[in-house]
Amino acid sequence: MVLNGQPSNVAPVITDMESELKVPQRLPMEEGFGESPMAQLMQEYSSAVIESQLGPMEMSIMWVLSLEELTLDHIMDRGEDRNSRLPRYHLGKATMDNVCSVVTAQQIFLQQAAALIVERKSHFIVDPGNTLIPILQGTSSLRQLYAAWKALITRIKLGVKAWEKYMAEYQLQADVAVLSPLSTLSC
Repeated sequence: MVLNGQPSNVAPVITDMESELKVPQRLPMEEGFGESPMAQLMQEYSSAVIESQLGPMEMSIMWVLSLEELTLDHIMDRGEDRNSRLPRYHLGKATMDNVCSVVTAQQIFLQQAAALIVERKSHFIVDPGNTLIPILQGTSSLRQLYAAWKALITRIKLGVKAWEKYMAEYQLQADVAVLSPLSTLSC
């Protein structure tokens, strides 16, 4: 995956609804929130151009969410005369490539944001068990394709909410740390 023109060496962990974080840490904010690792991650999130060529991350997510309903333009049908080993229905290549890039990038950002919150032991998983993307890549049931699409759209929306939650948690913890009695001068 490429973020901001640089290859990302962080592989997404797409397993359960919530996954354990390996190295949770919060870096100090001596310079204030604006210079914090979370603020830098937020800046990257709003400006990162992902492989989908849809533009920055936020715009890419909005593009996918705008496809609330799949149309026949997005679905490929191999027909009844296809090779019997190939599933009949799948998303078109361009749509599938964009969706995969968005899901992967969203997962990476969620994992990185959650890792900056010491108290957080898990993070949101966009495609739990990596089950929805494979269905969109090929299934013999049009109903299953539509169901997987609806589920993935819901998961991406929940990923956006999780992102906002992580931002709020980080800022709340930063505010609490500033007000901590251990950090105030005694009289």
